[in-house]
Amino acid sequence: MRSITAILMLLISFSILSTSCNNAKKSLYSGDYDSSINKAVKKLRKKQVNEKYVLILEQAYNKANARDLEYIRRLKTEGSPHNWEKIYKLYADLVKRQEKIRPITPLYYPNNKKAHLPFGNYSQELATAKHKAAEYLYANANQLLSTNRKEQARLAYDKLNRLNRLYPNFRDTDRQLNKAKILGTNYVLLKIANHSGFPLPVSFANNLTSVNRNRLNDDWLDFHTNENPHYAYDYDVVINIQQVNITPESVKENNFSKVKEVEKGWEYVLDDKGNVRKDSLGNDIKIPKLVSVVCNIQEVIQRKETNIIGSVDYFNRNTRQLLGTYPIAANAEFRNHYAITDGNEKALTDELRDVAKNRPLPFPQNIDMVMDAGNSLKKAVNDVLCKRKDLVMR
Repeated sequence: MRSITAILMLLISFSILSTSCNNAKKSLYSGDYDSSINKAVKKLRKKQVNEKYVLILEQAYNKANARDLEYIRRLKTEGSPHNWEKIYKLYADLVKRQEKIRPITPLYYPNNKKAHLPFGNYSQELATAKHKAAEYLYANANQLLSTNRKEQARLAYDKLNRLNRLYPNFRDTDRQLNKAKILGTNYVLLKIANHSGFPLPVSFANNLTSVNRNRLNDDWLDFHTNENPHYAYDYDVVINIQQVNITPESVKENNFSKVKEVEKGWEYVLDDKGNVRKDSLGNDIKIPKLVSVVCNIQEVIQRKETNIIGSVDYFNRNTRQLLGTYPIAANAEFRNHYAITDGNEKALTDELRDVAKNRPLPFPQNIDMVMDAGNSLKKAVNDVLCKRKDLVMR
């Protein structure tokens, strides 16, 4: 039994080894040399060296290096300055590849033949390519910035970020990055215009324009609610208040009465001769005594309503072109329902009993109603701003 188990384990191990080796070979033959190197190194890190993986590593490593060095030669021959970023990356790959295999070298075949895994010193080439790539990215970004166009500034920002990752603190890259960010950003001024004829307080405007900028701003979009002379705004978004309608204070009365039969004690049930009737056990039969009660009600409904109508208008500040207008509206209502009763409240329904607990209230001031409606209007404004960001991202 033990021998059978040992044989099975050996077969399983051989199967796994064979599968891994086939995978490494497949990557090698398909030209995915670095994948083959990774798989071979993983196996060769183990104490027992396998000839198959040594051979795969040797072939993949030398083929990968030869391919990259040939590509570098061709890129240098082209003489284009934008190639230096690629050249730097290729040299960095060469260094990374040899550092990956360094811990497991030297490697030998069973016949003591040493695997051919040469190392190169690419320090000078790396430094030269890095500097020339940085020079190109910096010069190209400045050329893009000199156009004073937003699209070009955004491309410059991308190149300067790549430069910063490649060569931190190269010249004044941080200052140029800030310049590219400012030039490439669309700046939007959000403001309010009151054409309703109703004097709106400053607090109303402040509340309406206190939008969630985190929801609106993007990589290249910046909303302002206060004009800053240091920024050149590209778009105006105007919250245009066109109408503020306030209904008169309304008091509606309704007078009516409620009648209801209610129990008030009890009385005996008499037979035809006027005697008290008995039940089957000989007890006197009694029934509830019902009486009619009346309650007079004065029902009062106090009501006042405010309605604000407007639009959110998008303008290109440079051309003064109207890009779009989107209607907004909001309501605020004051309503108080109470009742004054005179009589027996047992005649009331449950609903009327609740209304009778209420009392008359003073009508709110017009400005308070407008402020309440403004809170609802703010949500409508935010919905438009979030849905139509596309108008100010051009």
